[in-house]
Amino acid sequence: MFGWLKRSDRGERSERAQKNDKLRAALADYGDDGSEPREVVHFAYPSPDGAGADRNELMIDLAYLGMEFLDSDPTRPSAILREVREVASTEFDRHTEELEAVFLGKSWQYDGWESAVLTEGQEGKYT
Repeated sequence: MFGWLKRSDRGERSERAQKNDKLRAALADYGDDGSEPREVVHFAYPSPDGAGADRNELMIDLAYLGMEFLDSDPTRPSAILREVREVASTEFDRHTEELEAVFLGKSWQYDGWESAVLTEGQEGKYT
């Protein structure tokens, strides 16, 4: 279904996975390998021309992922979603690629994700 995502025939990592690698490297700088579940927040914005799907339609399309929409103000031009998961695996890369594809299909732009750093003794804790 999402075969048009940017992947090389040579098995190279997608552009989204490479962006995830940069965020994981930033976590690693603080001693966090990304393997423990934590709160992950994703950001997306409608296309600048206003042609994107409305937020309610977007929420319905993303409901199967079990993510919580944090940004409930319909006057704000953004979607902020939260979930609890690890960020270190190729499964996470596929997840963000899927998010990017869903947003793109609705004329939205997936901006990426962020996560707090979990250090020794904080494993499994999130707020």
